[in-house]
Amino acid sequence: MKLQIALDRINLEVAVTLAHQLRDYADIIEVGTSLIKEYGLLSVRMLKDAAKGTSILADLKTMDEGEYEFLSAYDSKADLATVMGVAAPSTVAACYRVSDKMEKSLVIDLLETSEERISALTSFQSALFCVHLPKDGGNLDIETKVHDFFKCHPSIEHVAVAGGVRLEHVPLLRKLGVEVCIVGSQIIGSDNPIEAAKEFYHAVHHDNINVDGGE
Repeated sequence: MKLQIALDRINLEVAVTLAHQLRDYADIIEVGTSLIKEYGLLSVRMLKDAAKGTSILADLKTMDEGEYEFLSAYDSKADLATVMGVAAPSTVAACYRVSDKMEKSLVIDLLETSEERISALTSFQSALFCVHLPKDGGNLDIETKVHDFFKCHPSIEHVAVAGGVRLEHVPLLRKLGVEVCIVGSQIIGSDNPIEAAKEFYHAVHHDNINVDGGE
């Protein structure tokens, strides 16, 4: 499993500093939607430079103009970018084509995407499907959500999970076969983001951690 650290709802200067500090404890650093909305794709370029080799995801949450937005993101040094699963099929297909042509990675954000629609998206086999609990969604159970997703969509090979992931969730997510664990506020909102990132990185990458969290 990989660890993706989401840098979101902070100013660009802080984000650049964190990208530099956390790069050794992240497989992917996410340039959050709020940063892109506030600072544009300059934020993607700046975090890529600060991360020094760590993969960068541009969380565009694309809903339309897929080809243009994805070309722009990849030209700005992004390694991965996100399209919404509820976008028009032609938009998702355009993002997929651009990603494939440029040898980059497509992430399909499944926020509020119906089971029927998810099934229709499974033709994009190389995409990373992100099971995403909404920030405004209240008290949802992430473990149940992931369990149900794998049960309903066993053919999907590449799965990420975002939205309220805590350290105690990591062992079960690894056991279920989640490919990317996305963590935001539990790291950057902590008193010591570097130590929090180290803890998550250790939990994500150590195969001898069992589902009870023990060694």
